[in-house]
Amino acid sequence: MAGYIRRLRPQVVVTFDPIGGYMHPDHIAIQRATLRAFSLAGDPAFTDGQPPYQAHKLYYHTFPRGFMRLAVRLLPLFGRDPRRFGRNQDIDLVRLAEEGDFPVHAEIDIRRVRAEKDAAGACHASQLSGGPPARAGCSAGWCAGWIARSSTCAPSAGGEGQAREGSVRGVVGD
Repeated sequence: MAGYIRRLRPQVVVTFDPIGGYMHPDHIAIQRATLRAFSLAGDPAFTDGQPPYQAHKLYYHTFPRGFMRLAVRLLPLFGRDPRRFGRNQDIDLVRLAEEGDFPVHAEIDIRRVRAEKDAAGACHASQLSGGPPARAGCSAGWCAGWIARSSTCAPSAGGEGQAREGSVRGVVGD
């Protein structure tokens, strides 16, 4: 992954938050590997045949915790258990709403590239087992559209792969 950062030379690297978005073990492993790669890419002692390159910022993709807190209150009204959410019923929204409230420093409007995002998600086999992708359990089109309209990011919090503080705001594709 450090080699890709060196080759692609991004200004910003985005990965999962430290709890893997919703405590998914694969996402947590990816986040840790990305932190390490972010650090290694700028380290001249790490050799892979490419020159060192340090991306300017490292951000965590986050889920809006306020929305989760609202969902925890509303789901029981629709007969849904917020402690057993998702396609596999293995996501505990109550715990997520209580933990991992990362500050949001960037919000990126992804509506213009939503079709590409959905196509990329369709390539992820575990996202499609049992039918088309679900939008966080929302069957209403307005709910799905609201959730998918933007992506929020928090700066990494110190330690390995520390990013410089700052905020970015923009629209994907501009």
